[in-house]
Order: sequence, then C-alpha cells, then structure tokens
Amino acid sequence: MGADKFAFALNTRLPGDIRILYSEECDSTFHARFSAKEKQYRYFVQTGPHADVFARRYALHAYMPLDFEKMQAAAAQVVGEHDFSAFMSTGRQVESAVRRVILSEWEQQGQYLIYRVQGNGFLYNMVRILVGTMLDIGNGRLPENTIAAALASCSRKAAGPTAPPHGLMLWRVQYPDFDTEELLCHE
Repeated sequence: MGADKFAFALNTRLPGDIRILYSEECDSTFHARFSAKEKQYRYFVQTGPHADVFARRYALHAYMPLDFEKMQAAAAQVVGEHDFSAFMSTGRQVESAVRRVILSEWEQQGQYLIYRVQGNGFLYNMVRILVGTMLDIGNGRLPENTIAAALASCSRKAAGPTAPPHGLMLWRVQYPDFDTEELLCHE
C-alpha cells in the first residue's frame, strides 16, 4: 500500500471522533514527538453562569467572574526561555525543565476565553498548570505576580492548581519540513 493511502486505511478502523487527515512516507529517524520544532496548545474556558452542555467535553466551565486583563498580564510572563519546574507535575523526572515559549496569550471570543501557548516543548501537565494558575489569578485567589514568582522559585508549590484536561487541545505541530496548520488550511 502506498503511504498516501495509509490514512484512508486507518480511518476505516478508527472510531468516528478520530481521523487521520494525511499520510506520507518519512525518514526512519522521524519521531512524532521528538522531531517537532514547535507545538501549540490551546485551552478553552467557557464563562458565564451556566455551562454549555455541548461544550462540556471540550471546554472548562468557569462560572465565577474572571479578570481578563490580569490573566493576559500573567500569560505575558511566560514568554521567553525559563526553567518551568514549577509548572511540571510532581514526581516527574526530566533531564532539563528549561523550555522556550514564543507565544502565551488569552483571547476572548464571546463567552469563551482561549489560552494559546506555543513553544519548543512542554513538560507533563505544564499547560494545564499554567492555566490553573492564571484562572486563580483571574478570580483573585492568587496574586498577579504568581507566575513570575513560581518561575523564579522552580517549586511546584509556588504555582496554582492543575486545570482539568477537558479544555486542552494540541492545536499545531511544526516539523522541519511540515506544519500541521498548512494541512488543515488546505482541506
């Protein structure tokens, strides 16, 4: 079977909520995780007094008021190269917790707040801990300097809680010769 037909063959066996959009032959040294240059995650938060039943599996519902400006200011503190040990699940061992983040921002679209973060790599639960911390900054439970203080301390105890997984999506992966966003834009 040709590599270009592999996506079609896989899709006949996958559940309806999982689709392979593209397949091609690659070098034997390619690794889906370790060959990536950059990744972008998005975390969706639905605001307002009542949760949208149709979004319950894809967005965290936050019924309490959130200060968007404080959350945006906290997100800006993440940009740059930092030791993100404070934003890693406890008990995890990594060679280095230093990562470079090139984009960290909140966007408001109607009743949704969307956190976009892009960088050269992410630690286990890093995005969810960043979001949990920023949500607690936005609702006044944590001070505005919590992100900067946690980065400086490298202590998980200095950061906020881990946000639930159901708002998180891996949005984009960039490889040296391929960008998943280009694939989606041409569909």
